[in-house]
Amino acid sequence: MSTKANAITGYTYDDLMLKHECPWAKDHHESPRRLSSILDRCRELNLFDRCLFVKSTPVNDNDILLYHNESLLKKLSKAPVQNIEQLKQFCQEYEDVYMNEYTFDAAKLAVGGSLNLLDSIMTNQCRNGFALVRPPGHHASSNEINGFCLFNNVVITAKAAIEKYNAQRVLILDWDVHHGQGTQYAFYDTNKVLYISTHRYEHGAYWPQLAESDFDHIGEGDGRGFNVNIPLNKTGLKNADYMYIFFNIILPIAYEYDPDLVLVSAGYDLALGCPEGEMKVTPDTFAHLTHYLKGLANGKVMVLLEGGYCIDTLAESAAWTLRSLLGDPCSPLQACANPDLTVKKTVACCKNILKDYWQSLRIDLTEKSQVWIEEALHKRSLNELATNENRPTQYDLTPTLIIDRTEEQSKKIQQNIKRAIELAPHQKPLERGPTLLVYDELMRKFSVGNHCERPGRIVAVWKGLKSRGLDQRCTMIPSRHATKDEILLVHTNRFYDDLETTKTQTKKELQKREGVSRSVDYTNEVFDNALLAAGSCLNMVDAIMTDKGRNGFAIIRPPGHHAHSGMDYGFCYFNNVAICARYLQKNYNLQR
Repeated sequence: MSTKANAITGYTYDDLMLKHECPWAKDHHESPRRLSSILDRCRELNLFDRCLFVKSTPVNDNDILLYHNESLLKKLSKAPVQNIEQLKQFCQEYEDVYMNEYTFDAAKLAVGGSLNLLDSIMTNQCRNGFALVRPPGHHASSNEINGFCLFNNVVITAKAAIEKYNAQRVLILDWDVHHGQGTQYAFYDTNKVLYISTHRYEHGAYWPQLAESDFDHIGEGDGRGFNVNIPLNKTGLKNADYMYIFFNIILPIAYEYDPDLVLVSAGYDLALGCPEGEMKVTPDTFAHLTHYLKGLANGKVMVLLEGGYCIDTLAESAAWTLRSLLGDPCSPLQACANPDLTVKKTVACCKNILKDYWQSLRIDLTEKSQVWIEEALHKRSLNELATNENRPTQYDLTPTLIIDRTEEQSKKIQQNIKRAIELAPHQKPLERGPTLLVYDELMRKFSVGNHCERPGRIVAVWKGLKSRGLDQRCTMIPSRHATKDEILLVHTNRFYDDLETTKTQTKKELQKREGVSRSVDYTNEVFDNALLAAGSCLNMVDAIMTDKGRNGFAIIRPPGHHAHSGMDYGFCYFNNVAICARYLQKNYNLQR
């Protein structure tokens, strides 16, 4: 594993977290295998070799007390872990939790590792990071452990960012399939944290069965509008549904909020095959979701592991998340269908409720939203929700998850998982600089007095890149002139031959050419300059398509996008981008 200080992505975990397991149900689905499978897959892909390892250290009590009550901390520290019957009774005071002799220390390491990773990100030792921690945390409240969670890792991390680093705006995105009610409670009345959760709800029928998990609970006081619940009222939702939610709710609000730090409660129980979530999101989708978040907070994105109980897709999803943090390209998603109607309804309800607080949501509103709001609230009223009044005095012991599937259904799900993983293979990262540059001083030759399309345009761009050291982080590729055959992929032979005559025409002949009405000028250098611009672009295309680089920037002139097939237009002579597209179709058989 890398310990280099200039690594872009950090990660943290501790082997002690693998010893936390259910003492009365060794096959419990929140098992050590969840974490070990992620570690194994990331090592198999050599991802950790490219990261900065941040050691997990036990958190001190003061940091835990940033959120949790001292009475809870003391009670957990004295849990009767040596007596199994007493331990069962202890855990039955809470819903869906277990402990063993390693749990308390593992939970302190989970928080400690998260805070150490936060320090590394906020002090620019790494740009982003992944806290591979368990037990998870987002269900835990200030005075209660809940839903496999002891200490709320993401809440304590957010509070530390605010208190220690003076963060004014922290975004917490919770994509776990269960609502993180503990996180919601922590920040319900503040605007210093924007909490967005998308979760399975089914109008309150799905755990944790709370009214406050619905779209109409949006915060109070200073926090009104800063708690965003996006309830999902149907199982079997797919990539298209989550993309629709991201583009219509999450990203508009997130970019308007402009956070100083992004924290992700990354549960992978919405991934294909998970028996808890029963959704159908493919693992490579998480690379896309993570990628969209990296444009926020100057790239300060920290992902914290929450749930996920299908080992194959859990490990694969986490690996894709880490690859995205590392800057690797996302795998192309398979063709998406239209989003489900239930998701469209939920998004419309959310936008209607939140439009007074977020300008970005005041578009594409539908007249049906009020009807859908009333429909959703009515359906919620038909379900028995969990409240303080109907809370049991003692909970059942957290059970092993019973997967209610026929052999045929299980076989089909495994086939779908296998196919999803095969359709998104991991490519080996490029050893050379991922970004290419092409620039040639010869493109300065074409010049027409003080015209706005002048050589200084590309000179300024080149100097700007060099002054910031960006050229040193890229691979330079050579320039070249395009051939006539390449130009004729888009332009007519007559136009090519006519423009070529400018090379030998006198100044008076050039002035007589009728180009003024089309905003083009002519000199003896324009033809070669235009060939050089187009050819340099094609060299860039070849370099990218033969894996010499992942992407590139062609600093060229004259520009090209206004040029017609048989006519120059608007400072443009040969249409560089159109030529590149035709070249890709012909030479590389690209279909789209």
